[in-house]
Amino acid sequence: MDLDPHSMESSDGTEQPSFVTAEEMTAPEASGSGTHDDLTVHLSAEDPFDWEAYIANYQGSTKIPRLIHIAKTAPELRAATAQEAMRLIQESSNDVATYNSALMLRNTNADGQRLSDGQTVSADQEWVRDASKRSKIEGEKLDLELRNYQNNLIKESIRMANRDLADHHRRTGSLAEALKCYQRTRDFCSTSEHVVEMCLNVIEISLELHNYSNVSTFVSKAEGVLESYNPSAAVGSSSRTAAGTGSSVVPPSKGASTSGGDAIGALFRAGGSTTETSSRGGVASAAGGDAVQARLKKEVAQIQAKLKIADGLAALGLGRYETAARSFADADPQQADSYSHIMSAGDVALYAVLCGLAVYPRPVLKSQIIDRPNLRGFMEHEPHTKELLDAFWNCEYKKGLGLLTKWKSRHVLDVYLHPHIPRLTRLIIQRSLTQFFSPFSSVSFSRLGSAFGWSPTRTEEEVLGLVERGEIDAKLDWVDKVIVANTVDERQALFEKTIQAGSRRIEVAERLSFRMQLVQNGLVYRDREGAGAGGE
Repeated sequence: MDLDPHSMESSDGTEQPSFVTAEEMTAPEASGSGTHDDLTVHLSAEDPFDWEAYIANYQGSTKIPRLIHIAKTAPELRAATAQEAMRLIQESSNDVATYNSALMLRNTNADGQRLSDGQTVSADQEWVRDASKRSKIEGEKLDLELRNYQNNLIKESIRMANRDLADHHRRTGSLAEALKCYQRTRDFCSTSEHVVEMCLNVIEISLELHNYSNVSTFVSKAEGVLESYNPSAAVGSSSRTAAGTGSSVVPPSKGASTSGGDAIGALFRAGGSTTETSSRGGVASAAGGDAVQARLKKEVAQIQAKLKIADGLAALGLGRYETAARSFADADPQQADSYSHIMSAGDVALYAVLCGLAVYPRPVLKSQIIDRPNLRGFMEHEPHTKELLDAFWNCEYKKGLGLLTKWKSRHVLDVYLHPHIPRLTRLIIQRSLTQFFSPFSSVSFSRLGSAFGWSPTRTEEEVLGLVERGEIDAKLDWVDKVIVANTVDERQALFEKTIQAGSRRIEVAERLSFRMQLVQNGLVYRDREGAGAGGE
């Protein structure tokens, strides 16, 4: 892995982690923007990355953008992953545009040149025609239904029609239109379950669009709803309603259900079953109510886990690595299945460890990452993260950098982590260098290079950058090739501190004496309100 330092440029105003130095905060990678086309992975036979095992850790539509990202980044896997993406698109969506993009990747090499006729595959024209036809018919139908509901001013039907239309746009690959439709449902939400459903939909589509600021906004909104949400009260209310009416009124549901809102709504309605009059029926009803409460709490826990993960991804995308590390470290490993359509359990461990190593000082790293029981469960799914964490914690810097090199393909081929690898690597190296030098008054270049596994030229470049950035208070002896810490003469420092304190006291005493002389000589004026003030 190429770990050479990169030049830092002016900031774009993105908020930065509190543990990062001011010089580091000026890197453009912090915002997650900018191009990283140089991060191309060339896999060798010994590379540990297995794309099939990697993709198997995910569920749902997240597989497709991940496969396309691998196809764009790893030339050796271009054909296989693009072919698999085409198959998944045909099975799960009507997204003709993404299908054509995957087909282009399949039939071209890394330089964009078309492969020979014997190596290319043809588009499934029948599926393309059918998918386009289905999309057109369904879109017109849903649009007509929405207009009818808007004319009739049926609030709940308008919300559901907008949701169904958004689901349709999502299946056809029109993510921007899907986001607009999901956001329009916000004006027609009448219950907390509707708000949570809307927030989860907007969060998921915003993650696919890499609109991280939007993710943060709706995560906060959803968390605010969950904080005031009382499952017991909701169940009790449903039961009382059922007892008074004799039945539960269930509004009609349209289109595909989404995780979160409809699940909670179904559980609400399950709590509103008719009340049994017999004692035996009463016991059964009470047991059913307890079961509903347990299921509601489970649903809320799953939603909270999704929000925590989404918040971490948003912080990572915006370059707020400290916030990202904290969010991933707080994730619940028991709820990993609830967000497998966004990221895997191994991703949580990887993101938390890399962000923690980049921004946390040694004591904080231990309390926030190493001693967190939640992360141990995640690390079981990505064992190399524990090796990486142990290596840097045990000051085995050469081994740690070697692991970063060995697993470069795994890191760069991750669709969310890919833009941040240069900056995270740079921060990890800088923190390791500072930690290595801190116990010594002087260190030779050769000893430092041996500890990190660097050549003499690379060592000199790193040491020079370390001192120029002010990360250590030291000077360089280029003759003897030694870094010498700037020592402070405590006795001289005490004398200087005493003299400065005496000078300040003398200055204050002179000002007070001058003020007294002004008053004694009548050089005082009074303003119109009678408040006195002194002056010459």
